[in-house]
Amino acid sequence: MAISVRQIGIDSVVLMLSEITTANSYSRDVGRDRIFTQATDPSSMPQPGIIVMQGEEEITDNYSNLYECSLEVMIGFVDTWHGESPEKEANKFLADIQKAITATGIEFTANVTDSQGQTISNTYQFLEKNNAIDISDTLPGYIMGQITYEMRYRRQMNNPNLVN
Repeated sequence: MAISVRQIGIDSVVLMLSEITTANSYSRDVGRDRIFTQATDPSSMPQPGIIVMQGEEEITDNYSNLYECSLEVMIGFVDTWHGESPEKEANKFLADIQKAITATGIEFTANVTDSQGQTISNTYQFLEKNNAIDISDTLPGYIMGQITYEMRYRRQMNNPNLVN
């Protein structure tokens, strides 16, 4: 089964986030097993956890059978917290995500299939739009936050699994 150009980009982002471990000099051990791609109740997630959610794909231009696409991607995080300075802990987790995303730069490439069936490298841009932390009393003992990104890429107009 073919994987869409959009999903290949999301899979690449998840791979970047899976590098968040203390062995890689981050403040937390997330790894691949604590990254989820659908919304879930933060209190039921393994901690620390990351949720990658996709928003609406917008088509901004059409270049002879190629769409220029922009996808909103929200990266949420949650961890248990007991102690002083919840803001500092939430900001550390936020910084871990920002560091993992920018480790390869805001532009990255991933292999996709072109209309001839050949594997080619497609360029994605991943731009931070805004971020927030939440240390409210809604879920006492938890720190949470979200970073919103815009992922830009090109895909074929007639087949979202292809480029060119």
